[in-house]
Amino acid sequence: MRTLLIGLGNPILGDDGVGWRIVERVKEYIDPAANVVIDCLSLGGISLMEHMIGFQRAVLVDAFISTDQIGSVFVYKLDEIPNYSAFHVSSAHDMTLQSA
Repeated sequence: MRTLLIGLGNPILGDDGVGWRIVERVKEYIDPAANVVIDCLSLGGISLMEHMIGFQRAVLVDAFISTDQIGSVFVYKLDEIPNYSAFHVSSAHDMTLQSA
């Protein structure tokens, strides 16, 4: 199974870069023979979906606002991800993960 591990965020915006830092660290422990591709991206919506073409599984690592303790880790399936569509305009340039 071909897997894509994506760190999302913006590394120059402090804690928004946590997705990048985590996947860069995980990369040190992944067997080069494993069928895993690691990428760091600062995009969402359709552009993010285009990066997933050809993979059977995608794992996204990102930060988001929560009332839980800082550093908490959450694991969601696509249909379980909190939908923040109220904070986004629905267009091809800016859409939620669920819409894309």
